[in-house]
Amino acid sequence: MPPRDGELGIAEGLETAYAAYMLFGIPTWYSLNRVLLSQFVVPDGFGIHTIHIFADFDEIDVKTGKSPGMADALRLQKRLRSEGYKVVLHRPKVRGTDFCDEWRTAYQLRQLSEQAIAA
Repeated sequence: MPPRDGELGIAEGLETAYAAYMLFGIPTWYSLNRVLLSQFVVPDGFGIHTIHIFADFDEIDVKTGKSPGMADALRLQKRLRSEGYKVVLHRPKVRGTDFCDEWRTAYQLRQLSEQAIAA
């Protein structure tokens, strides 16, 4: 997916990237994992000025006291802002989930609603 109107999303995995696109309508690339997410480099030549980071809202790691997905997303946010980009950080509403989980929940609720209306 090419960036749209100077905006691009970045997420950890393919499923999360696609779910973020379905939920927000922002073309979203994936980075394979949280470490590579934190190292994402905005490509030149696309006129990108805004990056949307779709973070995984992982459980707290007892060793670090941090949510790994959020910690790496915040690291990327800080670096990209220092490089002059507008950065919007998105996280799911429920700890221990990602945007794929959020999209699935929204889809299931929509199906239940449609079934209730039909009944």
